[in-house]
Amino acid sequence: MSHKFRLLARLNMFYRRTGEYQHLLPVALEAERVARVMGDPAGLAGAKALVGVSYHLVGNQTEAQIHLDEGVQGDAALRSAQPGHFAYARTP
Repeated sequence: MSHKFRLLARLNMFYRRTGEYQHLLPVALEAERVARVMGDPAGLAGAKALVGVSYHLVGNQTEAQIHLDEGVQGDAALRSAQPGHFAYARTP
């Protein structure tokens, strides 16, 4: 399952970079579903960020704020994750 999550996270980034915003939300929501199935707090926090940014880019700021706030609640899980965890870049 972690491989599927990594693929979805990278696909979301691809669509952000190419401006294909119509694909962002379905990919991000699937990543969130996968993170829930895995039960990994870092994955869920990361997925909430993907969903929040996706909502922001498609113009739904209310939902963006909700999901980004939920992602911040899992902030400690992301900070304790190893640098390669779900292929996220990690800054000090």
